[in-house]
Amino acid sequence: MKLQPIFTAILYYLILPFAGITFILQTMTNDSRIFLGAAAIADNFYPLPYGWDAAYEVKPIGNRILNWMLYKVANAIVPFVSNHYTEFGWCVKATALILLIVCCWYVSRKIVFPYSFPFLFLSFVCMANFGILMSEWFSVLFSLVAIALCMERELEHTFVAGILCIVIALLKSITGLMVIPIICAVYLLHGRFAWKDFIKGYLLAGIAFLILCATVWPYSIGDMLMSRLIAHVGRYDYQTMLVSMWTTQAAGIFPLVMWDYFPIVIIGCVGAAYILLKGIAKSDYKKMGIFCLMWLIPIIIVFVQSEFIVYHYLLLALPAIITVVMLAKKPWVIPVTISLLLISFITITSIFGSFSVYEYGFWHQKETNADAILANITDLTTQPSLLYLDPGDAVYYFHSNSSCHYITPMPVERNKPGWDLTYLPQYEETYSCIVEYQGKYIVSDLKDKTQYFGVGILNNKTIMEMIERNYTRVESQSWDIYQKKI
Repeated sequence: MKLQPIFTAILYYLILPFAGITFILQTMTNDSRIFLGAAAIADNFYPLPYGWDAAYEVKPIGNRILNWMLYKVANAIVPFVSNHYTEFGWCVKATALILLIVCCWYVSRKIVFPYSFPFLFLSFVCMANFGILMSEWFSVLFSLVAIALCMERELEHTFVAGILCIVIALLKSITGLMVIPIICAVYLLHGRFAWKDFIKGYLLAGIAFLILCATVWPYSIGDMLMSRLIAHVGRYDYQTMLVSMWTTQAAGIFPLVMWDYFPIVIIGCVGAAYILLKGIAKSDYKKMGIFCLMWLIPIIIVFVQSEFIVYHYLLLALPAIITVVMLAKKPWVIPVTISLLLISFITITSIFGSFSVYEYGFWHQKETNADAILANITDLTTQPSLLYLDPGDAVYYFHSNSSCHYITPMPVERNKPGWDLTYLPQYEETYSCIVEYQGKYIVSDLKDKTQYFGVGILNNKTIMEMIERNYTRVESQSWDIYQKKI
């Protein structure tokens, strides 16, 4: 009795549908809610396309437009203002799932090997939920599409790939460096690269973006430059970062962390070691140099960001996937890889996994508290604007426009000893907006100085005295709500 038909039937009729369903049912993370809240503000309070630039959520314009698209589809099915958080989240995730399926199907048609679609699909689904829908997740997905486009016979597709690489750069600025592993992957899989057409598309899209910045997106470039600073990129010297990377990730726990969060990365690392040893044995140094460069650039991106947040490592999924594809001629590689992905998925990241149970409990509490606050303060969502002193997710629940340009006061709250941001024009704009605020309510999530958010605000006596002098705290659940004194 042959096992392959049984494996194929189980894969397509049981595993893939279950993985797709659990992808939808996993609750959205805080970052996703921040992005979608900003998209709602852009859509409801500003004319487009200016609104994509005006409603700022600490990511470049490409990420804002992408999340606006997710918001528009979900909002058409479940109105955002209805606060049906679960159902709205399902619609967002279902829309992302359809996009994932389309992209994986297209890539699997151009990069052909046994079980190509299931492998690509599960590589993106079998991940920790907090990495899904992040800029890195979309960057890897679109990078694979760009690679597939470059492998088309028609040169027009390579032209489109150049445009897509600018889109990838506008998801998180530094992801623009992914153009290098994209080119490396095309060489490794295809053996040639249509440079002229790629450069034409790349330059055309880049020029178009600059023209839009000079006309309808006045904040875009300045905010992209600022985002590096508010993320504290460059705060540490290289020696400190190397020590931090070793102690927090590499010293024994990196394989475990990656297996828990992004198992395709560990599988790719094992495959990469095999390919390198084999390539060196054959003295194929040119190919191995390209292969190493494909891996090195995502590692550099992680290192340059200096925070070593786990989802930053998600970019390593691109060279990991390409590595497995390079080994896919061996008949056992893809079935074994899929089986390994599923082991991690079922125990950790599916709807029954340990991470999902924790995330559901955490975000369900926030949703419950938001409903309780709105029940007690019935006019909160009807305010013309609110001062949001929180990480940015409050707009997802309370819907009013931000009184400041930024829905989250990042330029002020990320200012701290040893990392002065007071010279930035965005700092001055945000600071003035806060201290001059005269609205009825303030929504904050300052908590205490041990929290990730709020240090720059808590340490600012002028801001804290303004709140204490003019406002009284009337709610303290997931957020502190302050009401103006009569």
